[in-house]
Amino acid sequence: MMTFSEIEQIFNRAFSKSFCRKKILFLFPILAACGVLTVFCRTLSIGVNHHVWMSLSFLPLFLSTGILLAAGVMLIKMYVFEIKGMDYKIGKLFVSSMQMVVGISYLCFPLILAYLVLWSVMGVFYLLKQVPAFGDIFGTLLSFGPYLLVLGSIALAIVSILLLFFITPHVALKKTLRMNIAAEVTQRMKKSIFANGVLLFTGMIPLTLVLFFLILGAVMTGASYFMPQDALAMGIRWLMMMLPFCMIVTPFVIFFFNFSLESYMLFKKRERETGNGSTSTLEKKKEEPCLV
Repeated sequence: MMTFSEIEQIFNRAFSKSFCRKKILFLFPILAACGVLTVFCRTLSIGVNHHVWMSLSFLPLFLSTGILLAAGVMLIKMYVFEIKGMDYKIGKLFVSSMQMVVGISYLCFPLILAYLVLWSVMGVFYLLKQVPAFGDIFGTLLSFGPYLLVLGSIALAIVSILLLFFITPHVALKKTLRMNIAAEVTQRMKKSIFANGVLLFTGMIPLTLVLFFLILGAVMTGASYFMPQDALAMGIRWLMMMLPFCMIVTPFVIFFFNFSLESYMLFKKRERETGNGSTSTLEKKKEEPCLV
């Protein structure tokens, strides 16, 4: 069983390494690119029907997931070097990790495909609503369909967060990208869903709080300062707000990945102490030494 002192230890260590200038300069342009993508989709969604609006609301999230998965691998490798007290160069680290960085980014494709399927099925319900004379009846009787499809889209968004927290450290500590990563993560979850949930919740607390205040500030600014104008002007204004938004949130995204690695290594430590680990000697050689 994990103790509060162990969680406190890894939380403090992950947070103390979250304000590294080198990592902030690395991650900020990536988050800014994700922000530009989000603003672009938000701008396109102004004045469109609800079907297209929903598509443009979720699609940037899944595209950004692929980008952040690749960035997370790099951040975790940097964190390993920092904990060891070793210097590193981002360029050399990126070149040596190219295969894993590119490979892990492909994990967002199933999410995108699944969402496109949900979006396409949602379009069928919108078409049924337009049937003359019977459209309202179809829309009423089949209202459970769009509800389930929206829930499915939200579930895919949650899966994106789970991928970022649980998959990234498994990939980052391996020498090569392997196909049994999903089985390893599933095995970890089976050992203690509650403990993994607590660690995920703990790792998301700082980021969630910061995002709440940043989004609240952005909404209030948009309501009180922005005047209704054309989509291009609104897009430029949101883009200008996105830059400080990304700068402020950058250290907390770094913490999220730092803590994901600490959580992974804590479970490895528990396995060794209880003797329940199934990791072979060859697999241990492929991983970085334990941090906790």
